[in-house]
Amino acid sequence: MDYIEVSGKTLDDAITVACQKLEITSNKLEY
Repeated sequence: MDYIEVSGKTLDDAITVACQKLEITSNKLEY
């Protein structure tokens, strides 16, 4: 499993950034 650290103004922003970087959908993220 890959681990990255991202940040955003809100949790939703950070989730969006992580999804774009990993090229996956948000339901596959664990946070």
